[in-house]
Amino acid sequence: MRAFLTLPFALLLLSSSCAPKDEPIPDEQMPSVMETKLLVRFKISDGVRGQLKKDSLIKGTAYGEFFLSEDVTLTGPRKGAVAAASLELPIDLKTDKLSAASWTSKPLTPQTYTFLGFFDIGDKSTPTTRDPVAGDPVTLPFTNKFELAAGQTMPITVSFDLLYN
Repeated sequence: MRAFLTLPFALLLLSSSCAPKDEPIPDEQMPSVMETKLLVRFKISDGVRGQLKKDSLIKGTAYGEFFLSEDVTLTGPRKGAVAAASLELPIDLKTDKLSAASWTSKPLTPQTYTFLGFFDIGDKSTPTTRDPVAGDPVTLPFTNKFELAAGQTMPITVSFDLLYN
């Protein structure tokens, strides 16, 4: 009976000592990690476009930042909130409803983000402060909210929905 119990135990020891050892997987064989990014284009809402002078130069630079939506209130980002990404992009919306130019973010954590920014029409703003001046289209804190899923480069359209006064 003792030999009968010893045989399975011996087989178990033998099989574990012959098993291949874990070796690191070479980098070229590692599964690729899909990056999670935003691909951003811009537009001006019809309401804002209607408020601009007919001969307005609707060309300039879009400035803005992506914040976690939980860090954005009605008045903007909470004190101490850190932007996940920021952008500066020359765009022309004189004839096009949607910008031809686009911007791709760095890899981001899958979360819900809100874009806050403005469109500096005709280079009237001070680039060092990145603050809008009267007549610049701006975003609202509750309209440009995007949920970014893992492993995607998500195309989004940011809308400027208000003229800064």
